[in-house]
Amino acid sequence: MKFISTTCIALAILLQFVLADSEPFGVLSSHSSSHVHLLPVFDEGNGLLLGSSHSSTSSNTVSFTITDDSKVKFSNGKWAAIGSDGYLTDDNSEKDAINGWAIQNGVVTLNGNKEYYAVPTSDPLNWKISTKPVNGAIFFYLLGDTAENNSRYTFVPSGSTTEASSSASQTTQATSSVVQVSSSL
Repeated sequence: MKFISTTCIALAILLQFVLADSEPFGVLSSHSSSHVHLLPVFDEGNGLLLGSSHSSTSSNTVSFTITDDSKVKFSNGKWAAIGSDGYLTDDNSEKDAINGWAIQNGVVTLNGNKEYYAVPTSDPLNWKISTKPVNGAIFFYLLGDTAENNSRYTFVPSGSTTEASSSASQTTQATSSVVQVSSSL
C-alpha cells in the first residue's frame, strides 16, 4: 500500500512539472540603434503598446507567462490575442487567445516567427505592436528575461512551432538536394 501511495505522489509531481506553464518573464523590445530599442510592453486600458506608460508608476507594464498550451497570459490577467488587422491585443477571454507562443534563448516567438513590428501612434513615445509588416513600422524582437536574469530562458510548449524545427527541415531538404545532385554525376 505504501508503494502505491509513493508512486501516485511521484506521478503527480512529474505531471505537474510536465504540464507546468513557463515562469513569468518580463519583455523588452530589441532593435539596436532604433527608436524602439529596450521598450517595455504595457497596457493603459486601451490595448497593448510598446513604449513608456504615461502613468507615474510602472504598474501598467505587463509580464508574460506562456501556458502549456502555447498561449500567453499577461500579468494583468488578460490573454494575448491578434486582431484581424494583425495587431497584438489583450483580451479577457482565454478562448480568444492565440496559440503558438514560445520563448527560445530569451527570444519570444509566435508560430516560429521572432520578428514583430512597431507601428507609430499619435504619441511619439508609444507604438502599436503588429505581427505583420506595416508601412512606417520598425521591426524588432521581444526579449524575455526571468527574475533570475536568465536571458537564455527557453520554454517551448508542444503546441508551438519553433525556428529550430523549421531550420532542421530546411537542412534536411538542402542535404537531400546535394545528395541528388552528386548521385547524378
